Amino acid sequence: MLLAAADAFPAFTAAQGYEISADYSQQLHEHVALRADASRFDIREQAYFLGNWRHWATDWAAPLLVIGNPPWVTNAYLSALGSSNQPTKANTQQQKGLDALTGKSNFDISEWMLLDMLTWLPGRDATLAMLVKTAVARKVLRHAWEKNLPVAGAAIYQIDAKQHFAAAVDACLLIVQFQVVPASNRKQCAVC
Repeated sequence: MLLAAADAFPAFTAAQGYEISADYSQQLHEHVALRADASRFDIREQAYFLGNWRHWATDWAAPLLVIGNPPWVTNAYLSALGSSNQPTKANTQQQKGLDALTGKSNFDISEWMLLDMLTWLPGRDATLAMLVKTAVARKVLRHAWEKNLPVAGAAIYQIDAKQHFAAAVDACLLIVQFQVVPASNRKQCAVC
Protein backbone atom coordinates (compact mmCIF):
# COMPACT_ATOMS: atom_id res chain seq x y z
CA MET A 1 0.00 0.00 0.00
CA LEU A 2 2.81 2.40 0.85
CA LEU A 3 4.48 2.18 -2.56
CA ALA A 4 1.17 2.53 -4.41
CA ALA A 5 0.26 5.58 -2.29
CA ALA A 6 3.69 7.12 -2.90
CA ASP A 7 3.19 6.70 -6.65
CA ALA A 8 -0.37 8.04 -6.53
CA PHE A 9 0.61 11.07 -4.43
CA PRO A 10 4.05 12.22 -5.61
CA ALA A 11 3.60 15.61 -3.91
CA PHE A 12 4.14 13.95 -0.52
CA THR A 13 7.85 14.39 0.10
CA ALA A 14 8.09 11.85 2.91
CA ALA A 15 6.65 8.35 3.14
CA GLN A 16 6.89 6.42 6.38
CA GLY A 17 6.00 2.76 6.61
CA TYR A 18 5.43 0.76 9.78
CA GLU A 19 5.23 -3.03 9.68
CA ILE A 20 5.18 -5.54 12.54
CA SER A 21 6.49 -8.47 10.47
CA ALA A 22 10.27 -8.56 10.08
CA ASP A 23 9.89 -10.47 6.78
CA TYR A 24 7.45 -7.95 5.30
CA SER A 25 9.55 -5.06 6.55
CA GLN A 26 12.64 -6.54 4.86
CA GLN A 27 10.73 -7.08 1.59
CA LEU A 28 9.59 -3.46 1.67
CA HIS A 29 13.16 -2.26 2.28
CA GLU A 30 14.28 -4.28 -0.76
CA HIS A 31 11.54 -2.81 -3.00
CA VAL A 32 12.25 0.73 -1.82
CA ALA A 33 16.00 0.31 -2.48
CA LEU A 34 15.21 -0.21 -6.19
CA ARG A 35 13.35 3.10 -6.51
CA ALA A 36 14.81 6.36 -7.75
CA ASP A 37 13.07 8.15 -4.86
CA ALA A 38 14.32 5.72 -2.16
CA SER A 39 15.51 8.59 0.06
CA ARG A 40 11.86 9.65 0.44
CA PHE A 41 11.04 6.50 2.46
CA ASP A 42 11.49 5.67 6.12
CA ILE A 43 10.56 2.04 6.86
CA ARG A 44 10.35 0.79 10.44
CA GLU A 45 9.57 -2.54 12.02
CA GLN A 46 6.98 -1.47 14.57
CA ALA A 47 3.98 -2.94 16.36
CA TYR A 48 1.14 -0.42 16.49
CA PHE A 49 0.45 -1.05 20.17
CA LEU A 50 4.03 -0.22 21.18
CA GLY A 51 4.25 3.01 19.20
CA ASN A 52 4.01 6.55 20.57
CA TRP A 53 1.83 7.71 17.69
CA ARG A 54 0.48 10.85 19.36
CA HIS A 55 4.04 12.08 19.93
CA TRP A 56 5.34 11.03 16.51
CA ALA A 57 2.40 12.65 14.71
CA THR A 58 3.41 16.06 16.04
CA ASP A 59 6.54 15.84 13.88
CA TRP A 60 4.79 14.76 10.68
CA ALA A 61 4.26 17.47 8.09
CA ALA A 62 0.80 18.32 6.80
CA PRO A 63 -1.03 17.31 4.79
CA LEU A 64 -0.91 13.87 6.34
CA LEU A 65 -2.19 10.68 4.71
CA VAL A 66 -2.48 7.69 7.06
CA ILE A 67 -3.15 4.49 5.12
CA GLY A 68 -3.22 0.89 6.13
CA ASN A 69 -4.73 -2.55 6.33
CA PRO A 70 -5.01 -3.31 10.06
CA PRO A 71 -5.71 -6.86 11.31
CA TRP A 72 -9.23 -8.13 10.57
CA VAL A 73 -9.32 -10.30 13.69
CA THR A 74 -10.87 -9.93 17.12
CA ASN A 75 -9.22 -9.44 20.46
CA ALA A 76 -10.45 -12.89 21.59
CA TYR A 77 -8.98 -14.56 18.49
CA LEU A 78 -5.53 -13.10 19.16
CA SER A 79 -5.78 -14.06 22.84
CA ALA A 80 -6.59 -17.66 21.83
CA LEU A 81 -3.46 -17.68 19.65
CA GLY A 82 -1.38 -16.37 22.54
CA SER A 83 -0.47 -13.27 20.52
CA SER A 84 1.03 -10.29 22.31
CA ASN A 85 0.16 -7.97 19.41
CA GLN A 86 -2.96 -6.52 20.97
CA PRO A 87 -3.90 -3.44 22.95
CA THR A 88 -3.73 -3.15 26.71
CA LYS A 89 -7.04 -4.34 28.12
CA ALA A 90 -9.31 -1.45 29.10
CA ASN A 91 -13.04 -0.80 29.11
CA THR A 92 -12.73 2.16 26.71
CA GLN A 93 -16.34 1.91 25.50
CA GLN A 94 -17.68 1.97 29.06
CA GLN A 95 -19.42 -1.41 28.85
CA LYS A 96 -21.18 -2.41 32.09
CA GLY A 97 -21.43 -5.66 34.03
CA LEU A 98 -21.51 -8.80 31.92
CA ASP A 99 -21.21 -6.82 28.68
CA ALA A 100 -17.74 -5.74 29.80
CA LEU A 101 -16.77 -9.36 30.45
CA THR A 102 -18.40 -11.12 27.49
CA GLY A 103 -19.17 -10.70 23.81
CA LYS A 104 -19.62 -6.93 23.61
CA SER A 105 -16.06 -6.43 24.78
CA ASN A 106 -14.74 -8.74 22.03
CA PHE A 107 -13.80 -6.00 19.60
CA ASP A 108 -11.94 -6.05 16.32
CA ILE A 109 -8.29 -5.09 16.67
CA SER A 110 -8.67 -2.71 13.72
CA GLU A 111 -11.53 -0.98 15.58
CA TRP A 112 -9.27 -0.32 18.55
CA MET A 113 -6.49 0.96 16.28
CA LEU A 114 -8.78 3.34 14.37
CA LEU A 115 -10.38 4.66 17.56
CA ASP A 116 -6.86 5.34 18.82
CA MET A 117 -6.01 7.16 15.59
CA LEU A 118 -9.05 9.35 16.14
CA THR A 119 -7.30 10.66 19.26
CA TRP A 120 -4.30 12.07 17.38
CA LEU A 121 -5.63 12.96 13.90
CA PRO A 122 -8.28 15.64 14.63
CA GLY A 123 -6.98 19.19 14.54
CA ARG A 124 -4.61 18.33 11.69
CA ASP A 125 -4.89 18.50 7.92
CA ALA A 126 -5.09 14.72 7.63
CA THR A 127 -6.83 11.91 5.76
CA LEU A 128 -7.30 8.44 7.18
CA ALA A 129 -7.68 5.66 4.57
CA MET A 130 -8.01 2.12 5.93
CA LEU A 131 -9.09 -1.26 4.57
CA VAL A 132 -11.44 -2.60 7.25
CA LYS A 133 -14.58 -4.61 7.81
CA THR A 134 -17.61 -2.47 6.97
CA ALA A 135 -19.01 -3.03 10.47
CA VAL A 136 -15.80 -1.59 11.93
CA ALA A 137 -16.02 1.43 9.60
CA ARG A 138 -19.56 2.13 10.80
CA LYS A 139 -18.57 1.84 14.47
CA VAL A 140 -15.61 4.17 14.00
CA LEU A 141 -17.72 6.80 12.21
CA ARG A 142 -20.47 6.54 14.84
CA HIS A 143 -17.85 7.08 17.55
CA ALA A 144 -16.40 10.12 15.75
CA TRP A 145 -19.85 11.66 15.34
CA GLU A 146 -20.96 10.90 18.92
CA LYS A 147 -17.76 12.52 20.24
CA ASN A 148 -18.26 15.50 17.88
CA LEU A 149 -14.81 15.05 16.37
CA PRO A 150 -14.06 17.55 13.60
CA VAL A 151 -14.74 15.24 10.65
CA ALA A 152 -14.60 17.28 7.45
CA GLY A 153 -15.72 14.39 5.25
CA ALA A 154 -16.17 10.62 5.19
CA ALA A 155 -16.68 7.92 2.58
CA ILE A 156 -16.96 4.15 2.46
CA TYR A 157 -15.87 2.43 -0.74
CA GLN A 158 -17.19 -1.12 -0.77
CA ILE A 159 -14.75 -3.80 -1.88
CA ASP A 160 -15.17 -7.44 -2.79
CA ALA A 161 -13.08 -9.00 -0.01
CA LYS A 162 -13.74 -12.53 -1.27
CA GLN A 163 -12.29 -11.69 -4.70
CA HIS A 164 -9.33 -9.60 -3.53
CA PHE A 165 -8.42 -11.18 -0.17
CA ALA A 166 -10.22 -14.57 -0.14
CA ALA A 167 -12.08 -13.35 2.95
CA ALA A 168 -15.80 -13.95 3.40
CA VAL A 169 -16.54 -10.62 5.06
CA ASP A 170 -18.23 -7.33 4.16
CA ALA A 171 -15.25 -4.97 3.73
CA CYS A 172 -14.51 -1.47 2.57
CA LEU A 173 -11.99 1.32 2.21
CA LEU A 174 -12.87 3.83 4.92
CA ILE A 175 -11.87 7.44 4.25
CA VAL A 176 -12.13 10.03 7.02
CA GLN A 177 -10.90 13.57 6.41
CA PHE A 178 -9.85 16.06 9.06
CA GLN A 179 -8.88 19.72 8.73
CA VAL A 180 -7.12 22.05 11.15
CA VAL A 181 -10.25 24.20 11.23
CA PRO A 182 -13.09 22.29 9.52
CA ALA A 183 -15.78 24.32 7.78
CA SER A 184 -18.33 22.15 9.57
CA ASN A 185 -18.52 18.93 11.57
CA ARG A 186 -20.07 16.70 8.91
CA LYS A 187 -22.08 13.73 10.10
CA GLN A 188 -22.56 12.25 6.67
CA CYS A 189 -20.79 9.48 4.84
CA ALA A 190 -20.83 8.76 1.12
CA VAL A 191 -21.15 5.06 0.30
CA CYS A 192 -19.73 4.05 -3.06
